[in-house]
Amino acid sequence: MTAFRPTRRTVLGGTVVTIAALGPSRPLRAETGGEPPPGEARRLALKPGAALLRGPDLPPSPVWGFDGQAPGPILRVRRGGEVWVRAENGLDQPTAIHWHGIRLTNPMDGVPPLTQAAIPPGGAFDYRFACPDAGTFWYHAFAGTPEQLGRGLAGALIVEEETPIAVDQDIVLLLQDWRLDDGSAADPAPGAVKDDEAKDGEAKNAQAKEAEAKEADARHATVNGRPAADIAVKGHDRIRLRLINAAAWRIAALAFEGGLRPVLVAVDGQPSEAFELGRPRVALPPGGRVDLIVDMPPAVADPAASPPAIRLHGYGTDSVLATFRVDPGPPRRPEPPGAVAPLPDNPLPRHIELKGAHRLDLAMDGGSQPPAAGSPWTFRGGDGPAGPPLFRVARGRTVVLALVNKTPLPHAVHIHGHHVRLLDSLDDGWKPWWHDTLLVPEAKTARIAFIADNPGKWLLPCRAVEQPADGTGSAMAAWFEVT
Repeated sequence: MTAFRPTRRTVLGGTVVTIAALGPSRPLRAETGGEPPPGEARRLALKPGAALLRGPDLPPSPVWGFDGQAPGPILRVRRGGEVWVRAENGLDQPTAIHWHGIRLTNPMDGVPPLTQAAIPPGGAFDYRFACPDAGTFWYHAFAGTPEQLGRGLAGALIVEEETPIAVDQDIVLLLQDWRLDDGSAADPAPGAVKDDEAKDGEAKNAQAKEAEAKEADARHATVNGRPAADIAVKGHDRIRLRLINAAAWRIAALAFEGGLRPVLVAVDGQPSEAFELGRPRVALPPGGRVDLIVDMPPAVADPAASPPAIRLHGYGTDSVLATFRVDPGPPRRPEPPGAVAPLPDNPLPRHIELKGAHRLDLAMDGGSQPPAAGSPWTFRGGDGPAGPPLFRVARGRTVVLALVNKTPLPHAVHIHGHHVRLLDSLDDGWKPWWHDTLLVPEAKTARIAFIADNPGKWLLPCRAVEQPADGTGSAMAAWFEVT
């Protein structure tokens, strides 16, 4: 079978309204765990738990999870509403929660030590912020390394439109990537060689090669905490799929089968032009999301025919991620629904003035080969949250960044507190969607533009994806300030 290679088309890789002007708050609620009492925070405990990562017929796997479950509960709030979560640290190490993709106030971004002190073991922290944009977002533990994310600390945050979208089902599919030790225990460091394997010289090289050979066998993908999802539908149902790649390291390449013709309506939580994918495939970098509208076919008369499905590539596997079981009875409606309408706009600028922008080239550097362990690639020499800022700009100024990947691996870049446009390579036009997370291919440059309208100190992390089993070159970070 020919390997699926993501392309630029398939990788999705006035004045902005301020948060204070968003109208009345609507309460946060969770699909599991219930709603908090009026006037109180929703408690969310980060603690050890167990999950049926390998299915109901095998023993559960130890994980770290929100409320002890992986993934964590789906949190839902209406656009303009308020998230108020009391994070209680039941782990044996410091942590925080980052709210990925939300254009929130800076002290709530969850990036120690840049925006807050880390939550110590046994401690708690209240996150309270308004959500200016409707869309598909997510939350995850933030501790400076992907270890806590790799153990399962991730969940979906759905900000609903004020007027519900006309669909028959609204389905969240959150993908996670695991390395399992002896088939059961979650590995604390995805992609890394264990300490007792990290020996010098030829022994180390042999161990690294052996670990890489075992990587595909150890790698395990789940959707909503299970190996696969079965979704019951009726003929001619219209489904909104919210796809979230919460993996620490892997690109999620998805192919739609059984006659499914997905229409893309949002990227990274922000509405886009509604268009049918030229090929029924999409690839998401770690942290990336898309919203798709998918219309189900009528019931299939031949029970031996393959049902509509989503197939997953890129996790060392080629397997069905989700299957749509079409009810054999009458369809929900006699004919398929009509054309897909675009989602309502969020309060993002319709135009970005590039003349006079603050421009900067940011190089991800490390030579032609991955560096030795303990000598990581650098992000223009950035020292992470503890170092000086890459740049400072006044609020309201346009920023244009050239992300120059000089490494032999693709990198996923996440821009905190803002959404950006991906600029065309030949001119100053841009793609018809927004990003907060994008993939920069190896030995390539991606140019992005955004209006720095959210004051504060914002992290700009990037992470090598599809990296070798020895874990070299893993992650780098810098930050910028909007004054």
